[in-house]
Amino acid sequence: TTADELMALLGKELISFDGVEGYSINFLNHENTCIISRDVSLSGPYKPFENTLKNNVFQLNPRDFHKTCIESKKQVYTNRSNLSEFSTAARDFFNLVSLEALVTLPLMSSSHDSPPAGTIQLFSHTGDMHKNIIKSAEKTIQIFSNAIIESVNNEKLKELTNYLRRIEKDRERHLKFMGQIIQLTSEENIYHTICSEFMRWFGFDIAAITSHENSELIPKAIITNDEDAEKYRSVLSDHFSTITVITI
Repeated sequence: TTADELMALLGKELISFDGVEGYSINFLNHENTCIISRDVSLSGPYKPFENTLKNNVFQLNPRDFHKTCIESKKQVYTNRSNLSEFSTAARDFFNLVSLEALVTLPLMSSSHDSPPAGTIQLFSHTGDMHKNIIKSAEKTIQIFSNAIIESVNNEKLKELTNYLRRIEKDRERHLKFMGQIIQLTSEENIYHTICSEFMRWFGFDIAAITSHENSELIPKAIITNDEDAEKYRSVLSDHFSTITVITI
């Protein structure tokens, strides 16, 4: 079961509670400076905001719902009566989706022996949330929290592993490329090889190398990778001949 599937299951349970009209499941970034909304559910006329908020990155600031919750490891209850105690950004979010109550809960392992991995927020557009509902939601979150946190951590580990593999492949490719360049003796072949590699690395259709000579850009190589791009080669060559380089 993936992290997204687990979050969807938890979200379905949270929405089933009376007075809970939406939720967000959020994780801290690697540096613990931002919160990222992994899953968001809103109801009624506010549903279009889901795509805007999902995967959004929010900076953690003093007097912020998330920061206060994570630092205290306790729920943060917000309604119209105490909204002024929070930051401008927090108040703006509250008003953006016309909330009447917002509960921010720490997302942490059931043993509570490590810092929160993020937060879960419960939304109400129509009124306050009953304490018993919040307690029931907390118990439900605890059932899912270990599995969700572990699944997200596994995702991050896979991403890091894949990233390191890509770095290693790039290093090997660069070393191979440098070895090819060293073996070439023709200036033209060197230019063509460099252009070809740049197109392969970055997905370009055309690559060119020019030389600054006598205040002009002189094309040394113009390489294309298909017939459609080939027709632009002469246009590009003519274009370089019209450029005057001014050195300041």
